[in-house]
Amino acid sequence: MSTVKLKRSATANKVPLTTDLELGELAINTNDGKLFLKRNNGTDSIREIGAVTVDKNGTAVGTRRNINFIEGTNITLTIADDSANDEVDVTIASSGGGASNLDALTDVVITTPSTGQVLKYNGTSWINDTDATGGGGGGLTWSRKTANYTAVNGDAIIADTSGGTFTITLPATPTTGAYIKLVDGANWGSTNLTVARNGSTIEGLSENLIVNVGGIFLDLVYDGTTWEVKHNLRPDYPIGGDYIPITGGTYSGAVTVNSTFKATRYSETFVANGTTATLDCSAANAFSSTPSGNITYVFSNPPTTGTAYSFTLKVTPSATMTITWPTSVDWAGGTAPASPASGTTNIYAFFTHDGGTTWYGFLSGAAMA
Repeated sequence: MSTVKLKRSATANKVPLTTDLELGELAINTNDGKLFLKRNNGTDSIREIGAVTVDKNGTAVGTRRNINFIEGTNITLTIADDSANDEVDVTIASSGGGASNLDALTDVVITTPSTGQVLKYNGTSWINDTDATGGGGGGLTWSRKTANYTAVNGDAIIADTSGGTFTITLPATPTTGAYIKLVDGANWGSTNLTVARNGSTIEGLSENLIVNVGGIFLDLVYDGTTWEVKHNLRPDYPIGGDYIPITGGTYSGAVTVNSTFKATRYSETFVANGTTATLDCSAANAFSSTPSGNITYVFSNPPTTGTAYSFTLKVTPSATMTITWPTSVDWAGGTAPASPASGTTNIYAFFTHDGGTTWYGFLSGAAMA
């Protein structure tokens, strides 16, 4: 009986070369149990019969006879042998544990969503919020208000005070980046608009904003600490380009006026110092002192060199005493005036422009009842 044997090799992992086979010939690796043929599609190559080439994202991983599907975390495999179609069906599905809703993701916080809202990143997480573009990139959606209204983030408001002053109340718990746009819908100069801070500060101040300038717009942006106010006034508008004048308000910190300042009148802060010897120049421009014995005065916290400062001191001792003045005080003639007698009043004035290095002292009145 004749036996036909194919070309073969018993060497592990040996693959025939293209020069080892003619087209139509087969070769066997008896060690590995693999069968090979020569292929020519314009170029000679050796192909393993029954093997599958496995690719990942278009890049070959390898050529294998078997593919093993392995279930992973939250992944379920269902494998069915479809013998009728000579195939195996593999179904890959989630078995739970993943996020099925946006707010199930760790960096997304969804609160009372409504139609038309979008996701915005606030520096910590993604939140649902008003679409600042008005949807579809069509710009802001403006609304006219003529009465008290509590604004929400992203509002663009035409505030019409022609019917009388009213209040726009800012959001109670703003997040960083929250903003409100306001435009004068009549004349805020003649009928003011009030912007209520609602628990936050405006430009660092715990005060409502009274807008008394007409024909302007305001952008209020919350920076995480306070509501910043921007406007379309010229940069040198009083008081400074970053603030809107308010009626009856209080300004904190120094205010620099780069032109003539004209006031109907002005007042100075007065401090009754009692028997305290230190006069704090940052606290007032007028002081009274009622020493009950000898006293050595100290002038603290004068302005820095280049800023002129003066103050008035009223001294009314309750007993016979002697005043010792700072050595930096320069008196007319080089001699300090006599101390007032018990129960009488002397008035002194002091002036400096070099940060208190030299004080010029004057006796304005003596032995006043």
